[in-house]
Amino acid sequence: MKNRLKSLSLATLTLLAVASCKNSDVDPANYAGNYEFSGTASYAMFDRTTTDANKGTLIVSVDNGKVKFTEQYPAFQRDYTGTLNGRSVTLAKVSERIQVNGISYNGVMSGSGEFSKDGKTLTLLTSTDVVVSGSPFTKTVKINGTKK
Repeated sequence: MKNRLKSLSLATLTLLAVASCKNSDVDPANYAGNYEFSGTASYAMFDRTTTDANKGTLIVSVDNGKVKFTEQYPAFQRDYTGTLNGRSVTLAKVSERIQVNGISYNGVMSGSGEFSKDGKTLTLLTSTDVVVSGSPFTKTVKINGTKK
């Protein structure tokens, strides 16, 4: 029984070591570049959701495990950063100004994403929450990008 426990423990440690090596095989430099994206921007308030399609360019730069994103649209751009963990990205919370019925509100944007292993595609999901006239309002942006 004692030998089985040792063998099981050794097998578990070996699996964990192999799994952790797979994350270190990812070269974050593969993720840097320009991505053409399409996606949606959804606006939710009072059990109603409006969704708009969007397209643009996403510029990605990577430095020492940190990722900078710049979403470029015809009329504006949006900048934010994130932290890499393998192929996954956790976006840093950032203040974002949202227009609702012509009035500006300050909200907090957060989100996450994931790069494909080859760095040729990227999926991002962001959410910004504000309070409009005492009611919650949420802007959700989904992006699917392909490297140019």
